[in-house]
Amino acid sequence: MYDLDANGNVSNGRVIYRDDGINGDGMAMDTDGNLYVTMHNANPKDPKGYIVVLDPKGVFIEKMAVPERSLPSNLGFGRGADASSLYLTNLVQWRLWRIQTVRRGLYWD
Repeated sequence: MYDLDANGNVSNGRVIYRDDGINGDGMAMDTDGNLYVTMHNANPKDPKGYIVVLDPKGVFIEKMAVPERSLPSNLGFGRGADASSLYLTNLVQWRLWRIQTVRRGLYWD
């Protein structure tokens, strides 16, 4: 995470979430500014992964389970009437999952 001043200058870089052996991949944001990050170990022989949710200040909110033995890669919210659906792709089984949430996704046109 970085601080951004009124002129767009970046400073004060810092780690906001870390899990040794598991790396971040795709990200999405909801309308409250919460960040959803897919985490996986990149090991197709012993896949492990989950989704972590962080608030706008980088504080841990939740760790969401994904289907067993999957490597969650990308995620994004639907649009319009489907904006509360979080879509998740997987690297091992080449799947697409739809997760109903109580949040609405943030996207730009």
